[in-house]
Amino acid sequence: MENNFLCPKCNGLLNVGSQIVFSAKNSKNQRGLMFLSSEVGNYAVTHNSGFAIETGELVEFTCPLCNGHLHTPEINENLAKILMVDEMKNITNIVFSQIKGEKCTYKLSGNNIESFGTDAAFYLGYFNIVKFN
Repeated sequence: MENNFLCPKCNGLLNVGSQIVFSAKNSKNQRGLMFLSSEVGNYAVTHNSGFAIETGELVEFTCPLCNGHLHTPEINENLAKILMVDEMKNITNIVFSQIKGEKCTYKLSGNNIESFGTDAAFYLGYFNIVKFN
């Protein structure tokens, strides 16, 4: 069984097969759908070529079901959060960068933080003030 990914606002299912679907908005207020790999640490992204995103640009991710913002102001505005449910029904917080080109993802459960990506060290200090269940 594969993991399921949920919106933390509405608990709606965000993944289809091996991709997670997001609504997104770039700095020019253009909107589009983005598909990210459901494999933690895989930074493959698919979106329409007309939805232009520059390297280093902040992309605002929202849930395509409830339109809830996925950003995490309690950690850092550049990061977004979704939930991962594994085959044992364990829920893990998945936090990732909304900056195009930044490769950082975190699996958070209680006081445990597992980081992925070449840029993961950049945000690690922000997690000292937040506890996830």
